[in-house]
Amino acid sequence: MAYATFADLPPEMVGNVFAFIRSKSHQSSVCLVSRTWRDQIRPIMWEKIETDFRDASAPSLATLLHPQSGITGHIRELDICESAKTTDGDYRAILVITAIPRDRLRRFESTCKVSALTFQVLLQSQRRIEDIDIGGSFSTPDQPTHESLNLSNLKGLHIEWCIDQIPLLEGISSFYTHNAGQLEELIIALPTRMENPKHTVQAIDTLLKTCPKLTYLQLDLSVHGLVARDSVLVHCKTLTELMMESGMTEGGNYFPIADITAILKACTKLTALAIDMPTLELGCISDPPDGFSLDEDYAHVLAAVATQPVLKAFRILSLPVLEFDDPSSERPTGRDTLFCQVVMQNLANQILRFATDRGSKLKVLSIKPSLEPVDLNSGRDTNGHKWPEYHYIRGRVSDITSTDVVVAHPSKSVILDFPDLEPLLHYI
Repeated sequence: MAYATFADLPPEMVGNVFAFIRSKSHQSSVCLVSRTWRDQIRPIMWEKIETDFRDASAPSLATLLHPQSGITGHIRELDICESAKTTDGDYRAILVITAIPRDRLRRFESTCKVSALTFQVLLQSQRRIEDIDIGGSFSTPDQPTHESLNLSNLKGLHIEWCIDQIPLLEGISSFYTHNAGQLEELIIALPTRMENPKHTVQAIDTLLKTCPKLTYLQLDLSVHGLVARDSVLVHCKTLTELMMESGMTEGGNYFPIADITAILKACTKLTALAIDMPTLELGCISDPPDGFSLDEDYAHVLAAVATQPVLKAFRILSLPVLEFDDPSSERPTGRDTLFCQVVMQNLANQILRFATDRGSKLKVLSIKPSLEPVDLNSGRDTNGHKWPEYHYIRGRVSDITSTDVVVAHPSKSVILDFPDLEPLLHYI
């Protein structure tokens, strides 16, 4: 009786096995076994191309583009890295895009400058693209952008740190004004310095009012203002994740109380939320007031957050205003690190108890601004936190009267406990 071997497996089962081989070097080794194995792993090996065009030699590029190589027909994701800023980088990008068979590409990402010509070629040749991620700058097109757009299949759009994105935003809005779409996820982050910031915010407002109903919305408009309340309310019945950042770490440019309350009451499907909160002054860090209470405006917004029926995680993007022992310091040092640990722990306890008393099912609380990097020079406190990043998980303990009390348990590995919250907690 002959035993079955690996070669006897049907192609779809072999493909499932090869899918677990993720290292490029290991995939290359598989290609050397036989032509059959090479043909079977090729779609997996070349599904995603990451290139910077800087180190790619002319022969290797020619091999990639050669019809007999069989590579471009398998490309579904194209990622052009920032170091593609070479004299012929844009030309090479267009060569690769046009070499991919029509309507095969599903995702395009670029962290370097995208010329209008490159973007136009992309959208004209790859009309079934589902995800576009542009980080860097976008050159102004010579003709109206909407004339070259076909976004019927687009599901995710990320535009981050682009200086001149008004033509692109207006073109996308024009497309959705006249065509249906499938857009579900929108991420826009503005640089701190840019021309026509007011016009850009208006263009974002228009896009929000014309695009399909979103489930995921992330806006970081830096210091340039806020979108209109009605622009967000358009998506209130479908939004499950909402992140709106003003770019101010302390007492910044937050939504008016009435507007944010209206948004939160209307968006009843939110599972993750990140917003700026009203200013909260906690005084001297080494001598905090006993039993301090939440400011009225702060409590008003928090009460609206607590009304969310399925909210799982809440990230506060604005820090409380604290006075450190060293007046010239903007962050805790020395013993202030431990004082800050106590103050932030008390604040987290108050927030979670306040929300729980109002029926909230909130599990994770994060206090972390978007513009403040973690201070690598300072040590961690005894909770494992580093300024200005603090994460807590709701728990309960019994006090001296055997009464259950809600407490904020510090977490230094919250993403390990809640991996689905990575977009919220790593956002910017």
